[in-house]
Amino acid sequence: VGGWRSLGPMCVISLEETEAGAITFSGSTTANVSCGVSSNSSSGSAIEISGSATLIANPAQAYGDIAITGSGELISNYPPLPHSPRVSDPYADQIFPPAPGTCDLAGLVVPANTTVTIDAGGGNFQICGDVDIRGTLNLGSGTYYVNGGDLTVNSLATLNGTDVTLVMTGGAPSTVGATFINGGAMVDIQAPAAGPYAGIVFYIDPIADRQINRFNGGSTMELLGVVYAPSQDVHYAGGTGTGGCTQLIGRTVTFTGNSYIENTPALCQAVCLN
Repeated sequence: VGGWRSLGPMCVISLEETEAGAITFSGSTTANVSCGVSSNSSSGSAIEISGSATLIANPAQAYGDIAITGSGELISNYPPLPHSPRVSDPYADQIFPPAPGTCDLAGLVVPANTTVTIDAGGGNFQICGDVDIRGTLNLGSGTYYVNGGDLTVNSLATLNGTDVTLVMTGGAPSTVGATFINGGAMVDIQAPAAGPYAGIVFYIDPIADRQINRFNGGSTMELLGVVYAPSQDVHYAGGTGTGGCTQLIGRTVTFTGNSYIENTPALCQAVCLN
């Protein structure tokens, strides 16, 4: 007997094809994903739920197997779906524009108790070097390139932007930086609804060497759009209990702390993958 069933959108995808724990939920994590989770790894623990972690997902599927140990728990409207087909990278064939040829700023430091506003006017703005936010950075609509540096939002710092994509890039794989959003940071970024980066809040250049991007803003972090890091690892601890549309695509994805991702269909029609 055969059949077909629409499983809805996969909003957490690991593109890694062999490693164990390509998507991991551990410790006391409670991850309410409220959409699909898919691992492309062939490992016997392609999705790993351990300790006292709880994953709420519809569905949870893996090319390999799904490992639940300790008092870990998977809650889903579907049975676990191990040994399923791999999910394609939804952006693999999309052509993104290269970074601008000139630098608008040679690095950026926003001191504590200071507010800085940058407005790309819907166009491109390039920062060459590290971005270190300790105060408040407000971004107008546009695409913001961080070329050859890391982006750090420190505890108690604020990063805001509507119709904004942050692009981490560089002239060589080793120069592409990573993103660090620390616990206690206040981040509210909404992706644009149109243009080459439509639906994407963070784009990590696929040429990048492997490193970890940490999105640990907790309940004060609201990302409306896709975090796309096909060659790098994403560690996520955040989200609010309100409606949103946050999707994570990485080489591997690790959830820590109390992580919450809610994908509201009305919002996801404007941004994210449907």
